[in-house]
Order: sequence, then C-alpha cells, then structure tokens
Amino acid sequence: MIKKIFLIYILFICSSIAQTSNGEFYPLKVGNKWEYINLAYEVSTIPDTTYFTKEIIGDTLLSNGYNYFVVKENDRIFYERYDSLNNEIKYFEHGGCGDFDNSKYSLAYNPDSTILWKQCGEIPYFITYENTSNEGDSASIILERDYLYIEYTEFKKHLGIYYQSFLEGGMYVTRLIGAIIDGKRWGTTTSIPGKDITDFEYKLYQNYPNPFNPVTTINYSLPKQSFVTIVVYDMLGRAITTLINEVKSKGFYSVNFNGKNLSSGIYFYTIRFGDFLGKKKMILIK
Repeated sequence: MIKKIFLIYILFICSSIAQTSNGEFYPLKVGNKWEYINLAYEVSTIPDTTYFTKEIIGDTLLSNGYNYFVVKENDRIFYERYDSLNNEIKYFEHGGCGDFDNSKYSLAYNPDSTILWKQCGEIPYFITYENTSNEGDSASIILERDYLYIEYTEFKKHLGIYYQSFLEGGMYVTRLIGAIIDGKRWGTTTSIPGKDITDFEYKLYQNYPNPFNPVTTINYSLPKQSFVTIVVYDMLGRAITTLINEVKSKGFYSVNFNGKNLSSGIYFYTIRFGDFLGKKKMILIK
C-alpha cells in the first residue's frame, strides 16, 4: 500500500513538471516589442553589425482553427502561438513537421536535470534551466544543439529570447538590447530609429501562405480611421469577391480568403483606402 501511494506521488510530480506552463519565457501579447543587435563574424575580425525590431501587432484566427499572434520583424510578417499543453512555441507555415502548425521552440524544462527534446521528432536539442539573479530575477531556459551546425538559444523569464548564436562557417550572434513587455521597459529601446509600435502606416502585406490551398490570410494596416475596400480578381481582371467594404479604425487587420470554389492559378487582390491603392499577387495550387 505504501509503495502504491509512493508511486502515485512520483507520477503526480512528474506530471506536474511536464504540464507546467512556461509561456512567461516567451511572452506573446499584443504590444510587446523587442530590439536586437546582430553580429556576424566571418572572414573579418570586425563583425558586421545590424539591428532589427520584433513586435506583436495583432492576433488572428487562421485556417487551421488556431489563434496566432501576428509578429512583425522589420517588414516581415509571421504567426506564432504558445502551445501550453506541450510547452512549445508553434508557428504557422505550410510544410514542416506539423503541416501548418509547426514546432519552433520547446520551453519544457526540469530544474534538476537536462531534457532531450527533438524538434519535429528528429532534430535533438538539450534543454537546461538556470535560476540566476543575473539581469534581475529572471531565470533562463537554454536550448542547445550540435546537429549539422551548433546552435544556442537562451530564453529569459518575462523577456523571451535574450541571446542566440549559430556556428556554421562563421559565428552569428543575436543579443537583446531592449524590450517593452506588458508596458514595462527593459534595457535600451531607443537605439533603433523607427516608428512607435502604435504608429501604423497605410500598407498592404503579402498574403500568407503563398502559394495556398485553399485558405490564405491577407494583412493590412491603417494609420487612421478609413473606409477600406479589398477585392480579389482573376487573371482577366474580373472581380471574384469583395472581402472588405467598410470603415475601419486605426490598427493592424487580417482577413481570410477561401479559394475552395476556384481553380488553380494566379489571382490578384487590391486594397483601397482614400487615395491609397495597393495590389498584390497570390497563387492558388490544388
């Protein structure tokens, strides 16, 4: 009887570790923003230095039924979500290990030992945990792999990705220099020139995924309240459908287009707000 109780207790502890939610190591929330410096050490002893900004500008329900945060990294748009059941960061993209819902990072850890995690069930990563007072009271989850090339990623509690390095024919380092998380500032957030996170512009983004089958997402942003019209056309210039034809407030928006009743081919979509007219091409493949 005592052995049985002890076994149940051990299973409970192991289950608790596995199911602990660690989303605070990758804080996904609209309005959060990160600024990074990139250093590339190749043939020269002086590294090439670049900067980039990553910010969460919205959230949207995509065609696979999951809700994702819309992440803008310079002028690139992608989609991420936190899977609390598996303690993984997922990203939306056709292909890969999860078809559309792919594993990007694991945030599972055991504070007393190293965990082996296999991305897509194939590429091995070792996960370790550090409870350190460095950089405030934030602990760290560290992912490391030595598979074709060496990769190291450190996640700081309440901050997200703090440091990354890659070794493949050269050394590439990315380090966090500033962040705004839940409205709180960390580090330096004025070193990179650019617009404030709420300073949107009239812009039409490339649909994603592209090519697609049969659903794709179209993103656009508005600097002020505007009457917005989005129309999809075929190759002959005939209007297929009007996706949006209404007044929208300032902000970032997503709208889905479903081509299930259309044949494979090239289509165009246009957006008009005021005097602004944008046009993009998309490809439907069945």
